[in-house]
Amino acid sequence: MTLKLLMLHGYRQNGTAFRAKTGAFRKILKTVSKDIVFISAPFVIEDASQDGTDEAEAKDLGWFFCQSEPRSYHSTTEVPSYSGLDATLEHLDKVFEEHGGFDGIIAFSQGAQLLSIMTALDAAATRAGESPRYPIQFAMFVSGFKSYALNHNSLYTEPVALPSLHILGTTDEVIPDALSRELAACFVDPAIVVHDGGHFVPTPKKGTPEREMIEGFLAQFKLE
Repeated sequence: MTLKLLMLHGYRQNGTAFRAKTGAFRKILKTVSKDIVFISAPFVIEDASQDGTDEAEAKDLGWFFCQSEPRSYHSTTEVPSYSGLDATLEHLDKVFEEHGGFDGIIAFSQGAQLLSIMTALDAAATRAGESPRYPIQFAMFVSGFKSYALNHNSLYTEPVALPSLHILGTTDEVIPDALSRELAACFVDPAIVVHDGGHFVPTPKKGTPEREMIEGFLAQFKLE
């Protein structure tokens, strides 16, 4: 048996586009998984290029927004709460039910911010003696960062005891590496992989320390 993995795309992306952009990276994932699931966010980003576009066909999608009317989002804008987040979590409930759960989640940019919320909420539930909503063995964040919704401030006060790997780019101008390191510090014993690129999912060359760290992290969860 191999691992079942869920992939969460970034803002202004969709599952199909994210799959295409991560072809090289998936070769690393395929060493432990033949079941890699890409899903799309439930919300269309409203702008002139998509007027009248059906949500099922839209290319630019988002997981949640800083405000609802009009829909807008900026990664580090502080807001009381995120518009659409509850609907996205319900969307993920259905995905988990449909696929029978996942062993791990790999997420990029806004998808990684969403994953940080999911894992923090589940950690809080576990501390309260409740079952996690999204039980997984590990989380992998690429250009990840914390939630900036004020109602989530308390989520990051206790370290998340879930194995995590954080991939960050030293020249990422969208999500500076300091934000990704800040998120990594919210986890117990996080693994950190640094690349010298920008805002994308990198594929380190075979034999490099970065590639070996990613492969080694994944290998510890491989099912026999």
